[in-house]
Amino acid sequence: MNHNTISVFYLCVYLIISSSLFSTTLYAEMDFCATPPISISISEEDGEETEPTVTQFLVASEDLLWKPGKTVKVAFDFQGRDLVSSNKPYMCKSVTTQKECETLIINEVATAANTWSKYGNIGFQFGVPWNEGEIRIRFVNANGGGWSAVGTNVSNAKWYPPDTNTMQLGFNGEVTPEVFRGAVTHEFGHAIGFQHEHQSPKVRYTWKKEEIVRDWDGLGLTEKQVIDNILTPLNEQSISKYPFDIEYDPYSIMVYAIKSSWVSPADKANRSSCPSQKPEWCVEDTTKLSETDKWAIAQLYLGVPFPPTNLFATVLSSSSIKIAWADKSNNETGFKIYRVVGSKWSQIATVKAEVTSYTNTGLQAGTSYSYRVSAYNNVRVDNYSNYTTATTALPVAPSKLSAKALSSSSIEITWTDNSNNETGFRIRRWDGKKWSIIYVGRNVTSYTDKGLQAGTTYSHRVSAYNGVGETYNE
Repeated sequence: MNHNTISVFYLCVYLIISSSLFSTTLYAEMDFCATPPISISISEEDGEETEPTVTQFLVASEDLLWKPGKTVKVAFDFQGRDLVSSNKPYMCKSVTTQKECETLIINEVATAANTWSKYGNIGFQFGVPWNEGEIRIRFVNANGGGWSAVGTNVSNAKWYPPDTNTMQLGFNGEVTPEVFRGAVTHEFGHAIGFQHEHQSPKVRYTWKKEEIVRDWDGLGLTEKQVIDNILTPLNEQSISKYPFDIEYDPYSIMVYAIKSSWVSPADKANRSSCPSQKPEWCVEDTTKLSETDKWAIAQLYLGVPFPPTNLFATVLSSSSIKIAWADKSNNETGFKIYRVVGSKWSQIATVKAEVTSYTNTGLQAGTSYSYRVSAYNNVRVDNYSNYTTATTALPVAPSKLSAKALSSSSIEITWTDNSNNETGFRIRRWDGKKWSIIYVGRNVTSYTDKGLQAGTTYSHRVSAYNGVGETYNE
């Protein structure tokens, strides 16, 4: 199958967590996950003057996005289901007619789906006739859960003939508002082009396949289906030239709940990938958009340029610092450079598109400066990089230098990096006759010296250096 030209059918599953018992109820969810995915870069930051956070990313399907500004028509079919005689859903407890209940359910779906529209230029028109619906929803008697086609796949008449639904949602008299709204938000995430976050190429769990296969066996999923559609990252399921330099967001509405028994103890101990404090859970069920989700839709449907990444600062002298970054966008007008002035971030300069460095001069000696950069265009939202700090002073000397012979021709030396403003480290080696100099980069704390003469005594010295000068270990 040519994955460059054909979307692939995947079976996906949506987990619901009982808020009272923390038990797991499993619902089958089928998605069409398109290839290739793209990495969508997002800053979690919302305000102008708040502390910036590390840039994160989300996975979406570039070939299945709606056109920004599109109003997608949504139709509903209750298939004659009796909603008021018994087992009423929570939104219909106080009404007595079928029509009233259907209207309240549609309003509840609209409220949840429109949380995406708050942050991106895409809208929905709810309640159109079935034959006009681009998203067509039917319901099943279940305690939440559902499935959805991904993005513009709804227009594929081969997969979704006009008389069939493109989304299914579950509700009954026991479903809670939080569970139902979370399921709707998740499925509408698929409907606008987002993939499952737990299949991000940067997920690095040590999956316990046997445990997961056993848990899903009751739903009729084969071992191959579990491997292909739950455990295997998206980039391994498609031919893609896109760089998957993305960070996994366990708080995304597009991630599944993950049991602790499905991952290794080391995974469970890592709060960046297993944020749940509860012993039985690695990732708990998510019912609201994360900050990452909000930035992702802003970039996809508002045209916000991707934020710069890998920002770092180099001290050039006691009065100047150079900052450099990686340009991840192709639609920026330019970049804004910010520096902390007092206790607030203030813009100090602007550079043109595709420029990836800036030198800040006229600084005070012996002073720390923090910087961040945003890519901008005619869209109002700022999208910040990580921040970096440098000090216009000599770097603090490394300490605790030690050496260990690894073989008759190699020695490993290690040291403690005590500075945050070094350009790198110089390693000086004395062989009894002359000094040799070796350079390594910033934050490096070890070096293996190879190709040495057997039976020879070597001495090493390490210094941290920048544009102001260098300092040696004792």
